[in-house]
Amino acid sequence: MYFVGRKKEINQINKALELGNNIIIHGKFGMGRTSLARQIAKMNQERWQFWITDFSQTPEKLCRHLFGELFPDDKNRYPLKYKSLRQRIVTASSKANQKVILVLDNVATITSVRIELLRYLAMNGDFSFIAIADNSLERQERLQLRGVLHLTCQVFLSYLSLPEIEKYYQHYSRKYDWRWSEDTIKSYSRLTRGYPLFMAESIAELKLNLIYK
Repeated sequence: MYFVGRKKEINQINKALELGNNIIIHGKFGMGRTSLARQIAKMNQERWQFWITDFSQTPEKLCRHLFGELFPDDKNRYPLKYKSLRQRIVTASSKANQKVILVLDNVATITSVRIELLRYLAMNGDFSFIAIADNSLERQERLQLRGVLHLTCQVFLSYLSLPEIEKYYQHYSRKYDWRWSEDTIKSYSRLTRGYPLFMAESIAELKLNLIYK
């Protein structure tokens, strides 16, 4: 997906990472929190390593998946127990040539087992963290998450501006040779109201319409 906007948030996150601060990204579903984290990773791939993982999984599944991504040829990951997996992950981070940024996507529920995993990962300072918090996360859980990971930088995503939305539609008009007029682009832009999910869905629908014409 073509990424537009969020310059202020990108600058805020980059500055926090440079200072070694950990980050929590807030925003409603479909606001582009994960896309923002992936854009940050893309922009900084030569400076830091980004490990992106789905925090909605159980801690064991999370560690097993992450271990598989880090060591795709290691066939021992299935016999390994949970504590051995997380230890190997921390060891890999400490030996990495670049600072590792661990992106925790879909942080929607905080349990004692998840907190214990986060404490373990944060214990030696081998990771920096970007936590993508779901709106369903209770206030007490947010405070607990911020406390365990020392999430000192808070980023709040709001709707995109009209010029940013128009840039998005201009890109796809050129990419697919749709040759939209300015009025057509403005019309699509106003309909989405700056909501990134609506923008992505509208382009997907337009592409499908072309396929089945």
